Amino acid sequence: MTDVIHTVHHWDQDITLLINSFHSFITDNFFLFLSKKWFWVPLYGLIVGWLFYRLGWKKALVTIVSIVLTIVACDQFANLIIAGRNSSHAGNLLFSVDLFAHLADQLDCFVGCLLHAFAQHDRIGTGSQIAHSFVDHCLCQD
Repeated sequence: MTDVIHTVHHWDQDITLLINSFHSFITDNFFLFLSKKWFWVPLYGLIVGWLFYRLGWKKALVTIVSIVLTIVACDQFANLIIAGRNSSHAGNLLFSVDLFAHLADQLDCFVGCLLHAFAQHDRIGTGSQIAHSFVDHCLCQD
């Protein structure tokens, strides 16, 4: 699988460098035009219209609000990480990327333990026994 991803990544780089090497007035202006945010507004309008048509107004509204909140949360989280790297408070743990790395390690351990507990479901039985397996296996480790 990684070979496929590696190959596609190199194809993408090669195609991008090929197009960029043209130094053509047409391709330069075309890609500059594509990079403008107002170029994409009609596409977003079509997607929103399709959502309302396909899902109805309530589900479409919930979907759109969810998409917007996800984009805002990702943008703010990225800005927080960038501000932590560039800030004069970089030594402070709250603004440090190390905090996020530590949280990611802890979450990875937690999710792994949770998946292990659910994998034991066939051998353990009930939901309460899964919870006990999770506590015994994950939370009781030092």
